[in-house]
Amino acid sequence: YFISQGEIEKSEEWTSLGSDPINDPISFDKFCEIMLKKRTAVKVMLMTQETAFSGIGNWLADEICFQSRIDPRVPSNTLSDSQLKTIYDKTLEISRLAVELDADDGKYPKDWLYHYRWDHKDGDTLTTNEGVSITFDTVSGRITAYSKNLQVLGERKIA
Repeated sequence: YFISQGEIEKSEEWTSLGSDPINDPISFDKFCEIMLKKRTAVKVMLMTQETAFSGIGNWLADEICFQSRIDPRVPSNTLSDSQLKTIYDKTLEISRLAVELDADDGKYPKDWLYHYRWDHKDGDTLTTNEGVSITFDTVSGRITAYSKNLQVLGERKIA
């Protein structure tokens, strides 16, 4: 059923969501503030609808981490400023492109992890057409596809 803009603005269910990464993204500074607050896996922070952005699901979080070359398991508070900037930019870029392509996965770039991440279980591995080794592990209850060779840990030194 449809609800009016006024009802949305009054509903805690809607107002507690993160920003829309396409139409109304939060600032990079606010993104950093949110990501550095917790010692939670980057993937989980991206997928939590009430944090930085709403609408980021499992495959999108994997794609953002893969293209950012950040291990999805690393605590978000260990990311350097440049790593945070890359994740922020990739979140906006990938979200926008997926929408522009009407979520038609046949039109997604051939080097996207998306094309390899389906129908695998914890412990599986595969090699992409580009020769990239992909591992499938469970992160916070979700199957996660990533490259141990390409995706790195956080670079921020925690006191």
